[in-house]
Amino acid sequence: MKVHFMADLTGNKEDYKRIVDYILKLGYELITKHALVRKYEDVKKETPEETHLYVQKMQGWLQKADIVVVETTTAGISIGFEIALAIQYGKQVIAIYKPDEDNKAFVICGMDIDRLQVLTYSYENLYKTLKLALDYASEQVETRFTMILPSDINAHLNQIARQGTNRSEYIRHLIRQDMKNKRK
Repeated sequence: MKVHFMADLTGNKEDYKRIVDYILKLGYELITKHALVRKYEDVKKETPEETHLYVQKMQGWLQKADIVVVETTTAGISIGFEIALAIQYGKQVIAIYKPDEDNKAFVICGMDIDRLQVLTYSYENLYKTLKLALDYASEQVETRFTMILPSDINAHLNQIARQGTNRSEYIRHLIRQDMKNKRK
């Protein structure tokens, strides 16, 4: 399984390295280590074109990932955006933070989203926390398949999408309703 790790660039790089090392030790493929090597000072110097290119790369990493692991002890607006985008893409997201820090991401702790796990960790339990969370997320990763649709159904799904509902979520909802009706 492919994992995309992300964290705020102003946070603790040693913590990030430990997380990345554990993800690899658990046998997951890491898509990028940019949170370890990218520096906030460099980001501030980027041109708009460079920022645009980075955003395209980040979207590609999220699309390739099966699971997204986010260290949220140091809050950042871009991290919140990336989490929201990962959830929109239908990815399993694991947000971890150290509870003894004053600056944890309070909003994310209150979220109730099926594909989002929000967990605390310490140095002592980080490996176990990641293992349990990644094992659970791996079980939840959805299987993809390609479906050829007639133009009228495709037009209907496009209309649903324009109203703000993800097409895949809409189809899954209809299938779950059918499954529930058949159990009765």
